[in-house]
Amino acid sequence: MSDLPDVQPYLKSICDRYQQWSENYTPTDASGKQQPKNKLQSPFNFGLMVQTVKKESRKPGEEEKVERFPVLEGVRKYAKNHVLLVGRPGSGKSTALARLLLDEATQQTSIPVLVELRYWQGSIVDLICEAFARHELPLTAQELEPVLSRLAQGATPKEMLFLFDGVNELPSEEARSQLSAFRRNHPKLPMIFTTRDLSLGGDLGIEKKLEMQPLTEVQMQAFIRSCVPEQAEQMLRQLNDRLREFGQTPLLLWMLCEVIQQTPDNRLPSNLAEVFQAFTAMYEISSVRKHEVALLKGDVRPLSDRRLWKKALKALAFLMMQGETPVDFRVVIDRNEAESELSRVFPKEQFPGRDILDDLLKYHLLQNRSVDQIEFRHQLIQEYYAAEALLEQLPQLDDEQLKQKYLNYLKWTEPVATVLALVESEDQALKLTQLAIEVDKMLGARMAGEVKWEYQVKTLNLVTTLKVSKVLKIKLLDEMHSEAAIPELCLALEDKEDLRITLKALGRIGSDQAICKIPQAINSNPSSVQFLAIRILEQIGSRVAIAGLRQIALNTDSSDIKHRINQALKKLEGRSTVKSLAQNATVHKLRVGNSATVEKVLPIPIQQDIYPSIHRLIQNLLEPEEACVWEEFAKMLEKLEDKTAIPVLLATLDDDTHITYILALGLLGCERVIPRLLNALKDEEELVRGLAVLALSKIGTPPAIAGVIQALEDKEPEVCEVAAESLIQLSHETAVPGLLQILENEWLDSDLRIRAAKALMTIGVEDAIEGLFQALQDTNFEISWAVADIFKAAGKDEIAFRELFEKIQDEDYHTRYRSAISLGYLGETSAIPMLITAIDHEDQDICWKAIYVLGRFSEHPIPASTLQALYELATPRLIQLILKSKFNDAKAEAIEALGKLGNPQLLSEFWHYSSSSLEFLKVIKVIQKRWNFYNYEVFQAYLEAQKPDRQTSQNSDRSPITQNFYAPVSAVAGNVEGNLITPPPDSVE
Repeated sequence: MSDLPDVQPYLKSICDRYQQWSENYTPTDASGKQQPKNKLQSPFNFGLMVQTVKKESRKPGEEEKVERFPVLEGVRKYAKNHVLLVGRPGSGKSTALARLLLDEATQQTSIPVLVELRYWQGSIVDLICEAFARHELPLTAQELEPVLSRLAQGATPKEMLFLFDGVNELPSEEARSQLSAFRRNHPKLPMIFTTRDLSLGGDLGIEKKLEMQPLTEVQMQAFIRSCVPEQAEQMLRQLNDRLREFGQTPLLLWMLCEVIQQTPDNRLPSNLAEVFQAFTAMYEISSVRKHEVALLKGDVRPLSDRRLWKKALKALAFLMMQGETPVDFRVVIDRNEAESELSRVFPKEQFPGRDILDDLLKYHLLQNRSVDQIEFRHQLIQEYYAAEALLEQLPQLDDEQLKQKYLNYLKWTEPVATVLALVESEDQALKLTQLAIEVDKMLGARMAGEVKWEYQVKTLNLVTTLKVSKVLKIKLLDEMHSEAAIPELCLALEDKEDLRITLKALGRIGSDQAICKIPQAINSNPSSVQFLAIRILEQIGSRVAIAGLRQIALNTDSSDIKHRINQALKKLEGRSTVKSLAQNATVHKLRVGNSATVEKVLPIPIQQDIYPSIHRLIQNLLEPEEACVWEEFAKMLEKLEDKTAIPVLLATLDDDTHITYILALGLLGCERVIPRLLNALKDEEELVRGLAVLALSKIGTPPAIAGVIQALEDKEPEVCEVAAESLIQLSHETAVPGLLQILENEWLDSDLRIRAAKALMTIGVEDAIEGLFQALQDTNFEISWAVADIFKAAGKDEIAFRELFEKIQDEDYHTRYRSAISLGYLGETSAIPMLITAIDHEDQDICWKAIYVLGRFSEHPIPASTLQALYELATPRLIQLILKSKFNDAKAEAIEALGKLGNPQLLSEFWHYSSSSLEFLKVIKVIQKRWNFYNYEVFQAYLEAQKPDRQTSQNSDRSPITQNFYAPVSAVAGNVEGNLITPPPDSVE
């Protein structure tokens, strides 16, 4: 990119640093002897997969196709239009981005930029500058801004690839808004994002989502046998149902392999906390071993006493749990602060804090983030040491301190879960669980399943005796995720009304004891329930699950269910479900020669013996040796760029000329074959029609483009998509009719339609703008929202406002409401009163779209008082709609809107409603994540307790929480009648 300095040193720095990182790990046996390297020890060499996340279907009976890919293939495929990679800690998300960074830098196909969001310090531009600076390309914000400005205008979009790691680790709503704005302002720039959970930080409005898939039992076995061949069989026997879940995450599976090598009797711990305990102890010991080996080589001794190291790690982890506000924590710490803390912790030790810190870095227990900043090697390790520090403090903490300083904060959830698994005292375990329940019922249920197994009967009783509805109790048992809950859940299987949620709860436990009950429980139930059971058993994939699938097949007469089970069994047993190429070759594929043969033919100079060269190329392409998709075939032919090839091919042109020669001429831009290509659009072979579209788009004249537009009506979706892609890439006035046709075609993929809208705005002729106005009121809200963004990005939203303000006065109520919805997409607050009234509208489409737009106002730069007034007006209507509406679409949007607009003052109210509708649990979860605490009253008690000794600078901690959330209704133009807060239903006894 011309605005950037020479990027070669930057790419070389990435290659040098990450090449070392990607070297295969060298395992050791229990005695410390190195074993041979094996490629299987990299998770990307034993088949990590992703699959697309299904969206809520808005049409009854509509099923979305779920796609599965190797992880890097999946993110590459969707990066151009932005993709979000979702997966739990240790599932390989960050590793995937690191591997992609290395691959792109090595191949120099793009300028990859890895932006680690956990290090946010104020702005997205500063973070991007830091990402460049880490690899020897120092840029200031002033130097980067022109580059980003050019990118926003669509300049050279393929030159950069942004990899944003850790959306869930953004520290604030402001940070999320900045990142969301950056994404929306650069729609043509390829971007990949990762997050732990879609509810943690949101999805930034990204449509395409991929979810990391757990390792299968076969993959786990392959990894274990490769990594610890001598202990493999013993380890596999010990991987009981609970540890199998840990083994489905690559990082944790590697930890298990490390632990079993170091334990004298090759025994695995009984829970995840003990795995971390054993791993960190082994890690500390292995660091000492490295030191002892170094001494034999004459190396220097460590600067400090190694017996201090664990205490130092705990102190640093605990300190890093304290952030700028009570709800924040840090993933990096300034070196000076770390040294000061260690000097405080060890006031009488002979070793200065800096010596201890240097040793922790030297022996890889910590690592440098930069010259002045230090971090743990993985957030899971940081959370473990914080848990160890908290465990030491438990005897000195009273109930209120535990609730206010630890249990109530989301940042402490994982460390507290680890503490509960390590607590030896039954009374202490029960006390912590009870306190967690008092803070938040779902939190308490989670913690009830974390205590040692021998205490879980009593913690289960704490959950089952809660006075909540039956369906909420099942949800709490689900959250407990414990085999202790299986008897209660098995009883719930008898209730047909709650069967689906009970099946999901048993599936989450996933043990043989849990899932063996499923096949019997679904007999004589609707097919939707049976399909759910099949999906659950397929995801678990154990031998008992496979046996359960066969049992369901024996007990059903439904051919659809038997077919679905057959698909699942083929997948689990490793047999391909794809039709053989021989059966379907002419539909989707073309037989072509070996690519190496083609490459040998292509370099022959066109001027020398030109006809034989082209002839051999085409003959090789027709050899039935292996398959090649359209794009590969087209790329091979496009290498014949020398126009002197055209006369040679034209010399063969007659009525009997093979279609491949016609296509080659088309791809070389020869207008003479347009009639033959138009005729090829009627060919019975889908492949020929698709290649004819590509050839016509390559020629690009009006008659040729008319043929491409004609292909939008093809009976095969693949041909339609080729035509659509071609028109979008053309972005010329002659393509406008076709682009409008794409934009209006609700059956086409949303990505294609949105890109067609962007192309229309780029062209900018009157017909294109008029078509975009119509799309502002599209029935697909994703299209409307995207088109609104396109208007704003192009600076033409004022034009849209004028037209929409005229329509909002129309006599037809559909026109009025749709115009208000479109204004809402554009962030116009004057539309809020009409949108509020639309919440209760009898027209389902108007109802759910109005709610969707109201929720999106939280993402617009509007005054806080307006947003508060909007919440005050909308909340009672949204609550009633969730409780009473039969429209699933409207309920789903109401839940999302409440989560985005809601304040934590009503969390207790929403808990009352959750006994009537579990949907409110989703609202609660989103609000808790936005504010980073579970219980509003407990947080207020903490703030009150801090007032006497809080510094002035701390008085603003999350200051909106301490204010009255309800602004005057006059902040929103217009009057809307309705009670402010609807009383919750009586609690269920």
